Amino acid sequence: MRRALLWLVGLLGLPLGALALAAAVGAGMVRELPPAVVSAGAVAAVLLPAVGLAAMLRLPGPGTLAVLPFWSLALLAAFPLYLPGERDRALAAGLGLGAALVGVDLDPGLAARLDAWLPAPSLGHPPPALAEPAAADPPPPPAGSGDEDEVVLPYEGEGSSLRIPVVLEGPGGRTDDVWMLYDTGASYTTVDRRTLRRLGVRVPADAPEITVRTAGGERRARLALLDRVWLGGFEVRRVTVSVCEACADDEDGTVGLLGLNVSGRFLVTTDHARRELLLRPRGHDGDATLDISPWLKVSASAVQWSDGRVDVEVRAANRAPWPVAEADVEIRCDRTWTAHLRDLPAGGEAREQVALPVGADCDPYTVALARAAW
Repeated sequence: MRRALLWLVGLLGLPLGALALAAAVGAGMVRELPPAVVSAGAVAAVLLPAVGLAAMLRLPGPGTLAVLPFWSLALLAAFPLYLPGERDRALAAGLGLGAALVGVDLDPGLAARLDAWLPAPSLGHPPPALAEPAAADPPPPPAGSGDEDEVVLPYEGEGSSLRIPVVLEGPGGRTDDVWMLYDTGASYTTVDRRTLRRLGVRVPADAPEITVRTAGGERRARLALLDRVWLGGFEVRRVTVSVCEACADDEDGTVGLLGLNVSGRFLVTTDHARRELLLRPRGHDGDATLDISPWLKVSASAVQWSDGRVDVEVRAANRAPWPVAEADVEIRCDRTWTAHLRDLPAGGEAREQVALPVGADCDPYTVALARAAW
């Protein structure tokens, strides 16, 4: 009877154990520790104390399993004492990894709801915030222009160093009001790693890389994805950003550069007398090729038949965490043909076979992404 009760308690409490393990793994991921260290530390923190407690209480067989939910709940409750304000981020990172491993889509707000549900000890006075540069005060709200199709943003600085207020949004609706340098020469928006951590954005070790030009020369930078970038009341969804520490400036409080993949969506007019930027959205047909192209691996194989026909199978593998609604891939031979791929799932791929007319000269041929939309 006692063993059966221990088994029942343990099995019912397994979700708490899994949640504690996710939080422990996520805490290591947020700090970008080596995977081996993260795994070993999480197992040691969650499982070993449960084994020790079961031994101290002289519980038989399933005793460790029965103790695990109580220890896990205590560990989750004490988390804010040791890492104030980080439990939701750790849960988001750990649960996100688990969801990716089993191939399911995670509800973006799940970590925040679990964090609100879990107990947390009173800390008395809130922990002091990390000191920010004096120039990095929250940006002022954008001014209305009297036209709902445009917005006015104040700027600071001179010449090519214009700082503008931007709101960045990560998973679960977490936002950060920041200053960014308005840069008409950068293709991609750049953000420093500290800001991405505040937003709960994880940069995988195998994320795509690009070359960025900084004041110190060219550097390789990994890419990440933001849920949204807000300029005043206008949003740009699913924005690819490069992780660039050298592009941030603690002295003027900027966290990176606002690149053309965001600012190019707007017609921007600079009013130097009022020190304002007037933004008016351009007509947008959903094209997000610049943001999607680093995450879409395009390839093809061709078969030439004896009668002169050529069949080309085009493949596109989606490495992004979101599905791609459509992708047009050009097959470039003596002429250009287009493969229209649809509904590429996150982490999946799509294929399309294109039959080229007799006499098509495709030796050699290339394929390239021409247009894509989320």
